[in-house]
Amino acid sequence: MKKGMIVLLTMLCALGFSGCGNQTTAEQSSSAETVVTTTDAPVTTTAATTTTYAPTTTTATKDVPKANLDKTETIDGLSFLCDSSWEHKVNEENSSCHYWYQSDGGLIMLSTVQLGINVSDLSGEEKQTFIKESFSGFYSGLISKYEKYSDYDNIEIDGQPAIKFEGTMIGCSSNVFAIICNDYLYCIQFTNNMFGKKTILSDYIDEIIDSIQFSPATTESTTVTTEQPKPTTTVATTLPPATEAPTQAPTITPDANSSGQTVIITENGKKYHKKVHGDWTIIGEIPESQAVAQGYEPCKTCYK
Repeated sequence: MKKGMIVLLTMLCALGFSGCGNQTTAEQSSSAETVVTTTDAPVTTTAATTTTYAPTTTTATKDVPKANLDKTETIDGLSFLCDSSWEHKVNEENSSCHYWYQSDGGLIMLSTVQLGINVSDLSGEEKQTFIKESFSGFYSGLISKYEKYSDYDNIEIDGQPAIKFEGTMIGCSSNVFAIICNDYLYCIQFTNNMFGKKTILSDYIDEIIDSIQFSPATTESTTVTTEQPKPTTTVATTLPPATEAPTQAPTITPDANSSGQTVIITENGKKYHKKVHGDWTIIGEIPESQAVAQGYEPCKTCYK
């Protein structure tokens, strides 16, 4: 189960980021051409072809627009800071994959998947082995989709085990982080360089990662939420019988031996009627004499 979930998340991350890369290629073609015309052709052509990492290419780029990390986003218990002006979209084919686009085409991609095993329930060597195998399987699957990639480093994010590495795909360089918390594996990717041009995100990756927090006991809060309506439901279902008790069928059953005119009795009314002339819940019909004996009075509309 765990390996299957890891493979699934790896595929989602690779396909999701690859798809964004294709979209970004079209959006950023004019930027790439601008670089060609403003730098020496041999240097620019080499940079665009090899798509080297940001530290090598940033010297030839212009100033990067500033970001204002004024909004907190929360997905599946993971919260982080972002700019409220960044456009947020959800993958149409998989709702667990989210994108935040910047004005220069750079993006954050966050994918989540449940592992089927809660790491907090494990301990000692079993826990360490599970985390190591999960990260190793995820990394091995994802780097096969990259043109270039670095080794991963083991780190912690908000006290949770994590890894980080860098990869290049379709001319875009990105910082990749994977985190395990409770029964989730999270993958968050940041484009730091696009076609030799530094992105807005490149100056804010560390700050965003440092802002990441995980909601405590995510599964417990979900359980409480689903149980809260139960008391209300129980009260609602027990109230009608209490209301109907005074007018139960045995009390209003017509007396077969009674004589006289038959009248209509309603659920909550204290009058008896000749005919229906309102939005009532009708209990039934009984002899008028029986209705009078039970304390009902004639309706003023029916008996003018």
